[in-house]
Amino acid sequence: MSTPPAPARLSFDTPMKSAAIVTALLALLVALSLGSRFFSDARDRARRAGELQALADRQLRAGRFPEAWNALSQAAATIEEGSSLSKLAGGGEPPRQAVRTAREDLAMAWLQRWRPPEGSPPVSIPETLAPVLTTGAAAATGSRQADLLAHLGWEAAYRYSRDTSDTVPPEPEAFYRRAIEADPANPHAHAYWGHWLAVHGRLPEANTQFEAALASGRARPHVRSVQLAAWRSRDSRAFDAAYIAAVAAMVRNREPVDAAVRDRVYTLYTHRFEPDARFAELTAAVPAPAQIALVRMLFIDAADRRPDRTAAAYAWLARLQEAAGDSEGALASWRSVLSSLPPEASDPLADRARAAVAAARPGLLR
Repeated sequence: MSTPPAPARLSFDTPMKSAAIVTALLALLVALSLGSRFFSDARDRARRAGELQALADRQLRAGRFPEAWNALSQAAATIEEGSSLSKLAGGGEPPRQAVRTAREDLAMAWLQRWRPPEGSPPVSIPETLAPVLTTGAAAATGSRQADLLAHLGWEAAYRYSRDTSDTVPPEPEAFYRRAIEADPANPHAHAYWGHWLAVHGRLPEANTQFEAALASGRARPHVRSVQLAAWRSRDSRAFDAAYIAAVAAMVRNREPVDAAVRDRVYTLYTHRFEPDARFAELTAAVPAPAQIALVRMLFIDAADRRPDRTAAAYAWLARLQEAAGDSEGALASWRSVLSSLPPEASDPLADRARAAVAAARPGLLR
């Protein structure tokens, strides 16, 4: 009967082999330690970048654009630290893309804040916005690409407004055309193009662009803001009528009308209602019923109406009611004019109201 073989045993035949094994084990331990440290550092960088993005978002919502831009720049730099190892680990691209998107959104929001100057310097916009938008537009598609291209056109319009040299920057229209090719209903492209056309006196074409922008149903408050700025860009009775028509549409649609817009309407009416020819021109451009609703909403029924404007508002209402064929309503409004003024008041407004009331017959105003 043969003897079974003995079980195999680990054996260190030579001191050199023993040293090699010990060295390999030590190297493995060091590698594991470094790997643990790398992943810990990567988590810390991701956490820090997330905190900076959250800070940037808060600053953006507060309108502190330079501070938000600086926070996102720090977030981008934080993510790029050790980027080669991050790529190997497969975890660097999502946070990097999130910061890129946040910077693009911030650039667009910052540009939306800009308006062409009306006797004062425009909002300062850094030159670093355009490269961010350009890079984003090259990688995007559809409505996102159109948004970025439209804001590149708006940025070009900003540079155009500042340029006092003989070298004119590229016209924004090329960006707007490309944006609309990517997204035919894009509200930013249509609104910014409308503004560009209005600034150059092309009112009917501008109005067509704004109608398309509003029909999109997206970014409506911003579109309205750009539209009103466009109608203010030229000193023209036609542009003034377009402004009144836009505000009347806002009232009809129950869109918010801020104090600055209300003040502008008051100024326009003050200059348009006294000369009969101008009043007729305005009512021909904007139907009287739409203006009646506007005057009531902004100057008579508003909770924060100004008493010093009440008499003028009732006079406007009376004339509009006359134009609409509402004689009884006009007579009541003329009487409201007188009740809003001191009994001894003697000015063109009071005189006109007294004459209208005195000339009235039952149910009729001459």
